[in-house]
Amino acid sequence: MSWLSHHLIPILITNRDTAEVNVLLSQLTTMEKPLLIQDLRRIAERSSILAFRNEECSIMGMGTLHVCHKLSGTIGTIEDVVVDASLSGRGIGTELILHLIAEARVFGIKKLELTSNPARAVANHLYQKLGFKLRETNHYRMTL
Repeated sequence: MSWLSHHLIPILITNRDTAEVNVLLSQLTTMEKPLLIQDLRRIAERSSILAFRNEECSIMGMGTLHVCHKLSGTIGTIEDVVVDASLSGRGIGTELILHLIAEARVFGIKKLELTSNPARAVANHLYQKLGFKLRETNHYRMTL
């Protein structure tokens, strides 16, 4: 187990954690409004949220594993993987993904999916290096 692994722990769902998650999300995507603590609690009830914390226990990276039971089988989806830009290149993203993959195995998940913006070249390279295959699919979205 690497030194990074000792800094990977679940989100605690405090006001501080919620604020730090919002800071990281702003590095990943544009959001209409920040998450509230009750939003984060609702997400954590249905998903595993893993955080990388620095020595001061601040969240400096995170990723989420969603488990979905479908008629065709149980699948997992990794979402919102982001590491603070100041820590890029230190292996934190790799450790996050490897721990999320291990957790998916514990749930008995046979198919693990993730999506990533094509502009995130470093992240896309990492996912392929770790064994994820780019799929040809029609991925649809409807904004409600």
